[in-house]
Amino acid sequence: MLRHVLACLPVQGPSEACMEASLAFAAGYGSWLTGLVVREPAPPPYPPNVNTMEPAFPSSELLAVYEHEREAHEKRMDELQRSLWQQFAAACRKRGVSGGTLVRHGDPRDCVAGVAITADLVCVGRGKREGSPLGSTSGWMARHLARPILIAGAAQPPLRKVAVAFDGSPASARALSLAADIARHWREPLVVDVIHAKRPGAVADVLEPARHYLTLYEVDHGLHEPTGDPAAALVSTAEDLGSDLLVMGAYT
Repeated sequence: MLRHVLACLPVQGPSEACMEASLAFAAGYGSWLTGLVVREPAPPPYPPNVNTMEPAFPSSELLAVYEHEREAHEKRMDELQRSLWQQFAAACRKRGVSGGTLVRHGDPRDCVAGVAITADLVCVGRGKREGSPLGSTSGWMARHLARPILIAGAAQPPLRKVAVAFDGSPASARALSLAADIARHWREPLVVDVIHAKRPGAVADVLEPARHYLTLYEVDHGLHEPTGDPAAALVSTAEDLGSDLLVMGAYT
């Protein structure tokens, strides 16, 4: 069950899609929502000095300049953090969501990994990375965190239809279980569409276990087997079905 949703909100550039998606899930599922505010520290003024016999700064004047810049950075982070707190609290009140905030300093990956162990769902913005559908941080989380990851690339529409990528693997079985759990506990009726992208010539009935599982748990569902390249067929089928959420395993 998704009792605790964690929204990753970097103070220097929180994703509106991440905040909206996490609010939608917490409201629809009745979960507690934690907004994790990540503050990145001021960058060091110089590369680390490997010669410990020499001072870290060439002069006291440069040290004073750096201290001034560091203080300005921290002041700006304080202002952004305060604004983000207010925005998050107001959004929770408006949606009737119970929640709170945590603040961590450091690399976003390390901060999220340290807190995610208490969450049932981690929501993160997709980010931008040329040549990849995922940002560097969201891609790392999907591959390394042992938690369901919701990667939000756009504002979350009202959730009505959930698509699941299913190929019979253990990872796809976990994805199916999560989708069924969402459908069973969501405050509004949901339909789960199971999609198996078949390779040309494949004859095995991969979808029968999924059908049996969803029927057993009385989840309204549909089964679909497009043929072709799995990635392209999965995306096009989900779009044709009007799916609001796509659930899939990262790796087996």
